[in-house]
Amino acid sequence: MKTLLFSFSFFLSLFLYSQNQPITIGERMEIESQILQETRAVNIYLPQGYHMTSRATYPVLYMLDGDYNFHYVTGMIDQMASISEIIQECIVVGIADKGHDRYVESCTPFDKKNNPAGNAENVLRFITEELRPFLSSNYRISDFDMLAGHSLGGLFVIHSLLSKPESFNAYIAISPSLWWNDYQVEKEVEGFFKKHENLQRSLFLSVGNEKGMGILGFQNQLDIQTFADEYYGNTPLGLDYHFNIFPDENHNSVGLISIKTALESLFEKYELNPADFENVETLNDYLSLISPLREQLGAGFRLPTRQLKTAIEKAFQDPSFDVAAAEKVISRDFSASLGDFYLICGQIFIKKGKTESGETYLQKSINREPNDVNSWMELGQYYSKAGEKEKALANYEKAHEITTKIKVPRWVQNELNARILGLKDSSNK
Repeated sequence: MKTLLFSFSFFLSLFLYSQNQPITIGERMEIESQILQETRAVNIYLPQGYHMTSRATYPVLYMLDGDYNFHYVTGMIDQMASISEIIQECIVVGIADKGHDRYVESCTPFDKKNNPAGNAENVLRFITEELRPFLSSNYRISDFDMLAGHSLGGLFVIHSLLSKPESFNAYIAISPSLWWNDYQVEKEVEGFFKKHENLQRSLFLSVGNEKGMGILGFQNQLDIQTFADEYYGNTPLGLDYHFNIFPDENHNSVGLISIKTALESLFEKYELNPADFENVETLNDYLSLISPLREQLGAGFRLPTRQLKTAIEKAFQDPSFDVAAAEKVISRDFSASLGDFYLICGQIFIKKGKTESGETYLQKSINREPNDVNSWMELGQYYSKAGEKEKALANYEKAHEITTKIKVPRWVQNELNARILGLKDSSNK
């Protein structure tokens, strides 16, 4: 009877779930701004791993002209981070505009004579004083954040850097309109260098096959002032800046490759290649190699799961590997990855034939991260191979229940449904 009830409830939920549904990549929210004296809309994208973990925190990428840029940026980050694991998963916040004229006002600095409607200063305050605290209160964000903008949005990025460089860790200016107000920002570079030092910030500047943007003059000023600091022995500005020309891209197409290049550089230590693992013999070797990222991204940094699995598998090759001691290290230094540690250890124990230990560690993974569908599926697969079909179905059912409540990749849902249907078919034979 229990199996029959499960079968009915599962197929009913599967039927309901299979009805026409919109494909969503984020959520649109409205925020009342006291600074701007208006309501501003933002689009928020959460990475695939967000809802399956409870302790990991994520860097935030703030995008100007959010309705225009949101789709392609989030799709690319999803592929680079959640699928390929070459960069850290990020939360993306697209700041919507209110039509062209208001967009120009929002992105351009105030100038009493030439641009009295310019409101970039207040928009920056809105982001740092209202939007960021809102995100901090409602989402698990880290202390590492980035600001990106294209064209006039790129001008906003450069203005934010020059006026309030402490606002963000990284600035991504894509084909910025630095011609604005007779190339004003170019004239501000020398004063910027004199006023600041040891910023520990990054700037990514790019342009396509276009002319007249004012970018080369600005970039030349950066080079000149950097050389002057070195020549006179001044304290370094501490701005790690990169300038890329993409001759095969136009003003509109240069955004995609610019964001990709910037993120790869910002998170260059995230992806380790096989050569990096040649000298990794213990789990501690790996953790030491990856620890700079924890310093960059904060205590809520979640280790790349495929890397962690490779490191743990290598550690298990040593008969003296102390799993309990390793657990303490992960819990202390990388607590956001403890559930992943349990899951991987459970998989390895089962593969080695130590099924009791494997089952224990899979259960510990579930206890640590109850919404991690992968752990429920792994335990269900273990029971299925052990011939305990009712236990397998119970775990798969729980995993399926979770997929109806939180955002889980569609292919994970497909695999789960296939396993349940396969288990039901074998039971009916």
